Amino acid sequence: MHLFQGLFQYNIEQAEETDLILNPNPDGTLILNILSRYNFYDIKKAYKNLKLLSERDIFTPYTFRTKKYLANILPILLKGCYSSSRPDRALNNFEYFTGKLGAKTIFYESLKSSPNMISILTNIFGTSIYLSDILMQNPEFRDLIVKILGTILTGINFFMHKNMQRTMKALTQLALFILENIFYTNWENSQLKGKISLCILSLGKLGRKELNFDSDLDIIFCYEIHQDHINSNESMEIHYMVCEWIKKFLQDMQKIYKVDLRLRPMGNSGELAIPLSRFLEYFQKQARTWEKIAFLKASFGGGDKKTAEKLITGIRKIIFASLSNEKLLYDIIEIKNLIEKNTKDSANDFKHGIGGLMEIEFIIDYIVLKSGMEKYFLSGTGTTNSLKILKELKIKKLITSKDYNILKNAYIFLMHIEMTLRLNMTGEKTYILSNDPEWITLAARQMGYNTVEQFISQYKKNSACVRDIFDKLNIQVDRLKAEDF
Repeated sequence: MHLFQGLFQYNIEQAEETDLILNPNPDGTLILNILSRYNFYDIKKAYKNLKLLSERDIFTPYTFRTKKYLANILPILLKGCYSSSRPDRALNNFEYFTGKLGAKTIFYESLKSSPNMISILTNIFGTSIYLSDILMQNPEFRDLIVKILGTILTGINFFMHKNMQRTMKALTQLALFILENIFYTNWENSQLKGKISLCILSLGKLGRKELNFDSDLDIIFCYEIHQDHINSNESMEIHYMVCEWIKKFLQDMQKIYKVDLRLRPMGNSGELAIPLSRFLEYFQKQARTWEKIAFLKASFGGGDKKTAEKLITGIRKIIFASLSNEKLLYDIIEIKNLIEKNTKDSANDFKHGIGGLMEIEFIIDYIVLKSGMEKYFLSGTGTTNSLKILKELKIKKLITSKDYNILKNAYIFLMHIEMTLRLNMTGEKTYILSNDPEWITLAARQMGYNTVEQFISQYKKNSACVRDIFDKLNIQVDRLKAEDF
């Protein structure tokens, strides 16, 4: 019996679930039967969350109004929690999120006309700790972030098995969209406007268009002073203003993303921004091999595109000109060997260890530089994406079809592992395959494997095949060293 549905003018969904909200004292058996039906483990906590959701907010004078709008969406809300991987977590996070929003009654009203939004939210809140944290920490960005991240999460099972590159591309586009918008919002009224051209270069996964969930944004700043402001006294003042502007920009960006500037010249001890001419001089005279590798796949991140293109082109010319020195090729292999030597568990570290992501990156970098693909990178049509570069190496017959398939499949497999890890774990980032049975089972299932044994077997097989290819490069380097002697 739904005794409370005819009291007010609102249209209520005809379902017994609404009695959990509209009845002030529902029978305990009713609570148990309904919430058990939706696979809630902690029935008492789930009902408490529903009571909290039904409490009015400061913007609503009457509690019945909040209850009515909540009752309208409750059947869809409970179905959404049930459809997520963890109903209890989904409802906990939904309650916390609405509490932070403040105007929950208006929010419920808006959800009634947007049932898909309920499915997106409960999917996020029940499936991904990482995405949940973004929404709960930044509820004011709900309309922007939920729309984009919800689309990603809705298709993630498909993307992770059939087109993971599309997922990474979407994450990269989201980051660049926010990066560029915050840049122009801060730049619009800046006193620097008209005096300099300032650009952001994206590096790492952002530069390669391979951003994963919870990836840091590796960026650097470079600027060029306009000719009529180039005298030495004004140059020093402008440099100070640029650094202050960047500090403000970073404060806004770091509300949403972790931003890492350590790849700039001289790292943490270096200046926040460097003039274009000094940047190129540094790469000509001081840049170490690891810096050249990092900047080979740099791309435009925001600000003035012409300045960014001058910097990227200038750096790439310097990198390819230095190939006459075979030491660059030696160093690539030596750096990888050193990283692996300092890795605690190289067999299970899917980034730094044997056959890991970094090993595949070093193989690609070595072949690119050894083959002198200068025209490809300087043509303006070249890509910074690792899988696309790998395909280009195959087209140019710089790697065999067999090696191409091994490296491509292993790279996608390892990126799947990282994506699964980022979506389902919290705390300090790790690249070690967990021995936690719950996590390893979840990872295997989400990646489409029937058993943990099949998943581990595939990991070991991929690692061994990638290591065989890397060992060939080690042999090539040893021969080059012998020839030098």
